[in-house]
Amino acid sequence: MTTGAVLVGIVFAHSVAFGEEAQLTYVPIGSQSEKSLHLIFPDKFRKTAYGMRGRIDDEFRALTEVLDADEGFQAQIRLMEASSFYERMQVPTWTNAIYLNSRIIIPVDTSSTGDTAELQRAIRHELVHAIVDHQTSGSCPGWLDEGLAQLLEGPEHPVLRQALRKWVLEEGAIPFDLLQNGFTKLPRAMVPAAYAQSLYTTKFLLSHQTPETLRAFFDDLRNNVPFSIAFEERFDISFERFEELLALQLKRLALEVDEREVSKIWGLTYQDLRERNTGYGQQKASISAQAVTWGEK
Repeated sequence: MTTGAVLVGIVFAHSVAFGEEAQLTYVPIGSQSEKSLHLIFPDKFRKTAYGMRGRIDDEFRALTEVLDADEGFQAQIRLMEASSFYERMQVPTWTNAIYLNSRIIIPVDTSSTGDTAELQRAIRHELVHAIVDHQTSGSCPGWLDEGLAQLLEGPEHPVLRQALRKWVLEEGAIPFDLLQNGFTKLPRAMVPAAYAQSLYTTKFLLSHQTPETLRAFFDDLRNNVPFSIAFEERFDISFERFEELLALQLKRLALEVDEREVSKIWGLTYQDLRERNTGYGQQKASISAQAVTWGEK
């Protein structure tokens, strides 16, 4: 079959996670010669799936421009009936998608037309997890994985900033050891702050960095370089010093009452503080600049 041809096959669910649905349609996405990305769905979601296939390909290509994905990358995007999703995946009802063992599983509610934009955003978010998991051999800390997924999924969720400020003011910053893995097991009240702190920490680290720096860091993790050594080598700061600067900024963020100042604090990075340069601008090719462009598409 020539590159780019559409192959539609009928496959059977082999995983307990996929339940007892007998037949699923299996469609390669894009013109990838390695057939690295596939969309899987039951027949009742055929219209939804075919409507989003081209967009998924565009999103995957845009994300790989930032994160890269070598030839060994493979992932499946599985559309599942929402009621079955929550029962089989055993995840909280606030979960709108999960990434598990190279599979992105998305709940689809057949009782409503749903929000196509939110569905696309969820897929984009989980694609970041899939790429990061592959590029680091599963060794990326949860806060960075979740922070990147939020940074690259599109415009920032409006409740996150206030959720983080409230939590830090009342409870203090969330310890990094609670943000090493996924957040579905955290106390429900902590979840919005965990996502917000992960986003803020990732912005604080990466907003002025180029994608090449992040890729080199991921390569180090993949090659079993200890996290602290790889971090200091690629970002020119020890993780301990980074934590100190982050803690100061989180406290400032929580205590500030002027919303204009809050926005300024939200936009600073560790480089700005270390160089005492609060007017530091984004590099044209920085991850933050690309995220803004990506979010506007």
